[in-house]
Amino acid sequence: MVPLYNESGSLAALHARLCEVLDAMPLAGYELVFVDDGSRDTTFAEVAALGVRDPAVRAIRFARNFGKEAAMAAGLRAAGGDVVVLMDGDLQHPPELIPQMFERWCDGAQMVTAVRGSRDTDPWLRRQLSRGFYNLFRRVSEVALAEGGGDFRLFDRAVVDAINSLPERTRFMKGITSWV
Repeated sequence: MVPLYNESGSLAALHARLCEVLDAMPLAGYELVFVDDGSRDTTFAEVAALGVRDPAVRAIRFARNFGKEAAMAAGLRAAGGDVVVLMDGDLQHPPELIPQMFERWCDGAQMVTAVRGSRDTDPWLRRQLSRGFYNLFRRVSEVALAEGGGDFRLFDRAVVDAINSLPERTRFMKGITSWV
């Protein structure tokens, strides 16, 4: 499940890498759910073109930009299957990690989170703001967030169903997944 916002130009490469990885895995089948969060470029047209060539592609389009959290929620509601992988569409989350995440699921994990080993490539200000956010969140919340943990996650169907059953319309997925 991939939330998208103004990702034109990178979707063909993302699709190719996802298919290469998923085709090599022992899966009965898979679907690729793309949620266009009101992009102003040709993102949705590119997803639609992928869908014409690949029946595994499912596309959801928002009329305007509602934000990544809303796109992730819509994608989780739309995704079927026993396992759902959530990842960004800009290829910062390497699809090649999915088999390792899947292995952990096969070993019994209900959720697998890919955690960045380092933020050294991020600008200094972004690193400081991120560190400050995680420190503040830890102090005011009973939910522990893994620093460096992004949105690249594998969910068991039971976790997806639990998230989808929550009544909150305004969501913070990292907090929800830490709580679930």
